[in-house]
Amino acid sequence: MADEKNKNAGTEIEGAILSTYSKTEHFIHDNRKMLSYVLIGAIVLVLGVIGFKYYQKGREEDAQKRMFWAQQQLELDSFKQALNGDGMNYGFIKVKEKFGMTKAANLCNYYMGICYLNTGDYKKAISSLEDFSTSNDVIEGYKLCMIGDANMELNNVEEGLKYYKKAAENTTNEFAAPYFIMKAGNAYEHSKKYADAKAMYMKIKDNFVSSQQFRSIDAYIARCEANL
Repeated sequence: MADEKNKNAGTEIEGAILSTYSKTEHFIHDNRKMLSYVLIGAIVLVLGVIGFKYYQKGREEDAQKRMFWAQQQLELDSFKQALNGDGMNYGFIKVKEKFGMTKAANLCNYYMGICYLNTGDYKKAISSLEDFSTSNDVIEGYKLCMIGDANMELNNVEEGLKYYKKAAENTTNEFAAPYFIMKAGNAYEHSKKYADAKAMYMKIKDNFVSSQQFRSIDAYIARCEANL
């Protein structure tokens, strides 16, 4: 009896498998044109992704080469030439325009922010820096700090202070962090918020004894205490 049941169960399973296979076979037969299009589409997509990667690699290399001259001008403090080029060599603006979606174009945003900040075009500095993205916390900190600088130049003191504090909170780097904290303290002093400024300076005194800012921090603290 058990053998008969097992035999019947096996027959049912085989029948179900054959039925499913048959349905699949019919589906493929009835929809072969559609399936061929799907297959071709998948192949084209894969080849497209591979081709795009090679294309992007070539563009990335070209962008890096084109950007080199502008980087040299930036190091020489020739900010306008670094931005605009000289007619023969690309500046950061043109590299960004010509090589979008590359790492070089992203980096151009950072360099452009520096250039605009140094040429007094503070709104463009903010816009360029906001377009720059990085996973490096120290570089991100300097980006935020420069946005703070640009806002301070525009007399947006509260906005400047916000970015200085974000920069300080963004990194624990022993060289960058005290620089950002000092900027925040200066902004508080500018707003005559001496208790808040002192609190910033005390962070340097307590936590960054090896920093350059630590050497003169007592004078800043004393100045705040005199105004409390």
